[in-house]
Amino acid sequence: MKIWIVSIWILLAGTIGCTTLNPGAEKIRVTANPDVVKGCEFKGTLRANEMSAETSTKKLQNDALALGADTLFVTSQNAKGDHQLGEAYKCKP
Repeated sequence: MKIWIVSIWILLAGTIGCTTLNPGAEKIRVTANPDVVKGCEFKGTLRANEMSAETSTKKLQNDALALGADTLFVTSQNAKGDHQLGEAYKCKP
């Protein structure tokens, strides 16, 4: 029983906070400058509440890619950056 509990704990510890980029998401441009998305096609609003700023940004990039966007405009984040709001845009033809 103890081995089973330890195995589950190790599995969970290895996956918590490990958001990886989906193929193509690394090409999503990330910006906090509203001028960058002027004239771009709005695709949707995004939210991430992850373990770190890095994993929140990766989640937003993955979500933006799923919406067919090429640009992520981060509209707000808390001081640590682990809670972020953003908007997905298609800027390139």
